[in-house]
Amino acid sequence: MESYDVTVRHIDADGANAQTYTTVITRRDGDGGYVELPSRPNGTVVQRLRKGTYHLESQVFGEDNELGFFVQPVLEVTKDVKVTLDSRKAKPLAVKAPDKATKLVTSVVSYYDEALGSGNSWFTDGVPPIRTAALGPASPTLRAQYNGVWKRPGAAGKNVDYRLASTARAASSPASITPSPEPRSPR
Repeated sequence: MESYDVTVRHIDADGANAQTYTTVITRRDGDGGYVELPSRPNGTVVQRLRKGTYHLESQVFGEDNELGFFVQPVLEVTKDVKVTLDSRKAKPLAVKAPDKATKLVTSVVSYYDEALGSGNSWFTDGVPPIRTAALGPASPTLRAQYNGVWKRPGAAGKNVDYRLASTARAASSPASITPSPEPRSPR
């Protein structure tokens, strides 16, 4: 069976070899086959995979529990492949409420790939922020979504909440989400 080495290097937000990460590589051909990569002290794993098309998902944690969230919806394994998951290149999702006095109190980043029949969601209270970066080509069947709630405290009965959501179709990752909420009067 034709197989190749897939080398995955995990780097945390400080540029060090990540000590804590979870990475799963799933075959896209529908056979349900996947491999969860083991953790290594040097942050690098070499996994032998059959020739084919795969989906890679990873969470890389920094010392302060900052999350780098990576999705590569299409990973072609037709030769030896190297993938670097560098949390320094992952950027916080740039979603802001129209009112600068508000504070993010909860957010959800998620994706679902219809062809793969799989997806995932990550929740945060905004501290630390979820950081993500696009890897590889987009998938026409991947949908990414961001939901957030911002609050501005006020006098009784005058609290202001913003509940924003944004989606991206045919995305390469949740990093593809580029929301631009329009200011609206509070209700």
